[in-house]
Amino acid sequence: MERSRPAAQNGDIDCLWCDYSPCYREDKYYWTEPYLTVTVSVAAKKTSGIKSLAHLDGSKTIAVIAGSVSERRLLAGDLGVSSDVQIKSYGSAELCKAALVKGYVDCWMADVQSLDRLVAQYPGVYRVFADNVMTVDLGVAFDDSYEGSVVKDLNTALFDMDRDGTIDRIVGNYKTGATTGGQGGNS
Repeated sequence: MERSRPAAQNGDIDCLWCDYSPCYREDKYYWTEPYLTVTVSVAAKKTSGIKSLAHLDGSKTIAVIAGSVSERRLLAGDLGVSSDVQIKSYGSAELCKAALVKGYVDCWMADVQSLDRLVAQYPGVYRVFADNVMTVDLGVAFDDSYEGSVVKDLNTALFDMDRDGTIDRIVGNYKTGATTGGQGGNS
């Protein structure tokens, strides 16, 4: 997503709105209010013995999406993970999942919905840590020089969607996808 910043700055795109968090980017963009909070955890093979971040040592590798809050917090050292743990950054959740499934990494840090889909796809093989690692607020980012009513109007629309249950229904479709094997309840 950071590679999209020049496109937002020169006006080629209006906003960045895809699983995007202000965390560590507060001063880089003009943000809407958070419209969703996602929970982040870690998945590992049940046979690995890894049940929490405390079980990771220098011989372990963890997959994260490049540029994600998970990557930023691991690199900043503020999750209490040993500095010897190898962080492998991938361009998408699908690549992180593939790295875990193929054994290139020992675990994968991501939003719980993605991890639940992994567990459902491979019954009995993977576990998601019982303790969640963090929660992350998601927002919509505009160029920091943006001066329009769109952000205010979008905040109002997002608030209304939250209040009337629209956001919960949308998220519910993705949670349903974890048990149906699809990306959402209707796929």
